[in-house]
Amino acid sequence: PNPGNPKSLRDLGVLEATTEMESCDLWSKGGQTVVGAVISQKNITRASIMVGIQDQIRAEASQVVADLKSEGKEVVLLSGDSNETVRSVAKSIGIEIFVG
Repeated sequence: PNPGNPKSLRDLGVLEATTEMESCDLWSKGGQTVVGAVISQKNITRASIMVGIQDQIRAEASQVVADLKSEGKEVVLLSGDSNETVRSVAKSIGIEIFVG
């Protein structure tokens, strides 16, 4: 498992509070990739920090998508980010088909 992934951290018992997972979900829905730094000592695992990272979407991205669509092209966004993060980015630039 990816130790920085919120789901993996929850499975490890690091993220237990509902509010922590809700925060991670909100960040993802806002287009951010959520990662965590983990410290393990004497078989006790704790999350020291959770952060949301977001790439800057280029200003011309929406226009490029619109231009491609006007040429009859089907535009798809494929990403290794979470589905919620990809959905947010796709929606912001006019892409309906996405996989995260």
